[in-house]
Amino acid sequence: MNLLKLRSVAFVSILLTAAGVSAATLPAPVDAAITDVETRRTAAGEELRFTFKMHTVTAESEFQFRFDPQSSDGWTLVSEETKQTAKMRERMIKRAIEQEHGPDRELLVSDLRELIGDKIELVENDDRQRVYRFDLSEEAAIGGDGGSFDASKHLTGELAIGPGDRLLWLRFFAPKAFKPAVVAKIKSFNLKMFYDPIWPDGPYVLVRQSMNLDGSAFFKSFKEDVETQYTEFEKR
Repeated sequence: MNLLKLRSVAFVSILLTAAGVSAATLPAPVDAAITDVETRRTAAGEELRFTFKMHTVTAESEFQFRFDPQSSDGWTLVSEETKQTAKMRERMIKRAIEQEHGPDRELLVSDLRELIGDKIELVENDDRQRVYRFDLSEEAAIGGDGGSFDASKHLTGELAIGPGDRLLWLRFFAPKAFKPAVVAKIKSFNLKMFYDPIWPDGPYVLVRQSMNLDGSAFFKSFKEDVETQYTEFEKR
């Protein structure tokens, strides 16, 4: 089952999946926050659709798209069109057609319990947030166009709970370099996702994400620093 999906500027999908039930006994604030997420998601129903704007910034470019589930193509370029953004739009439309759910519903938060492995501990506590670090469940995997690898062996997770036991953000990072494949090496990986209710009584959605990736594949180095914001949500 899809937990969350992001696209880099190259639009290589990174899919984080999880199955089963968490083996950990969740701390009360974490359990309360996840219960709130689940309750809101259930109340929203399976028919919820909405528009949103996606604003992405990288070291080389900046662009904005709007998604509307009622539009024939779904995606509309808001910023100035270039050869790069034209190709991106084509790939985004193709991916939207291939997705089990639309790009709007992919922003909804779900399946958090299944993601957490058998260890979770409080690592930061102040007036703004409580941060818990956890092992990923054995079923968790990250996959792209070239296949997938066992995320539980290479990545560590963190989640932050704010006042009122509200989910603030999730983070996945690699404590050390690793090789997801024989021909690839990841020197550093950091993915952080921020969440908020789409409206006061609505479900939680992804509102901002940052990804920092440094590695090599087929003897070529690559580095990506991508910041994306999702705004202007409107129910359809």
